[in-house]
Amino acid sequence: CETFLEADKIINGENGARMKMEEIDKNSSYYGFCPNNKCLTDVQRIGAMTTYVFLKGGANKNSEHGEYFLMWLSDKLFKMHKEGKIKSQSNITTLDEAYKSYLDKNIGNYKYWDALGKASGLKNANLRHMNEFYKLLKHICKTIMHHKIKPTEYASILHNSTNSSNQYMLLYQNFSECDSYLHLLDNLKKTYEDFRTTTKNGDSKLASSLQTLTTIDGKDSYFSTSFSTFDFSNSKCQSEYDDDILKKWKETEAQRNQKNDKSNGDNNPQNPKVQSSVDQIQSPPAGAGGAQSIPDNGADTLKSKDKVVGDTQSKENSKGSETTGICDIYVPKEYKQTRILI
Repeated sequence: CETFLEADKIINGENGARMKMEEIDKNSSYYGFCPNNKCLTDVQRIGAMTTYVFLKGGANKNSEHGEYFLMWLSDKLFKMHKEGKIKSQSNITTLDEAYKSYLDKNIGNYKYWDALGKASGLKNANLRHMNEFYKLLKHICKTIMHHKIKPTEYASILHNSTNSSNQYMLLYQNFSECDSYLHLLDNLKKTYEDFRTTTKNGDSKLASSLQTLTTIDGKDSYFSTSFSTFDFSNSKCQSEYDDDILKKWKETEAQRNQKNDKSNGDNNPQNPKVQSSVDQIQSPPAGAGGAQSIPDNGADTLKSKDKVVGDTQSKENSKGSETTGICDIYVPKEYKQTRILI
């Protein structure tokens, strides 16, 4: 987690980064990964950074680390593609296509693309889908790292925990029938649960307030049942990602509850209509604790004119900081009712 978040800070030119992108050419830890030991563009500097992160994170030695590396890499490639650095490549769909178009010729002699081992099958995953998985990984990493650095700042830790929960719901609802994506989701959940378990042993008060990663209807489980190798040929793995899928689910549930209430009212005409549990709950006043949080590793506004990497999760930037207190848990307003329903 620390490697991914630190690399994001450098690439995005954030305050507190231990170096600037322009300094990669002079840093012995990086310039050896540049083409001919010299990075002349930001794309080449990003290429050098990806090689450094690949090796530092042990992506060549551990399949799960390889999966997480590819999630992180997809965020960089998705931003490159979105900003149209190569206009003719508008038909790019997979992670493999994006890598070969944007980075393959912009890195040094170490070709990590051929050293991913069991994670290699993930190259064929949809680039946009993988970018969404990195959002969950980033939220989990920020939860873990904020607790490590500032363990008493509960508000920021719980904010990142809630973001993790919301993104987990989105991913499950979009890919509940794709076993390869469910495998990724299960691994991310296990990483988060390991953190929760560790926290229980050291800070039971915080642990009791951390969100549990569940589906929107409250299922707390692992869902990949038959994974052996990555396979995205199934149409269920190729569906377009729907940012509004949770909203649609809530609307469907509301309509179903309304029909049930009407049916119960017709069957019991003398009984007053019972108010739903959601309606009975009063929303507490907004305004969560203002603890300082770890900088958002992924601002869309980049300093250099040809910087190409940033966080594409505009929802987090524009809405994620708005919170409503429910006991000790801070829930983004857009999913406030979702969390109550569960």
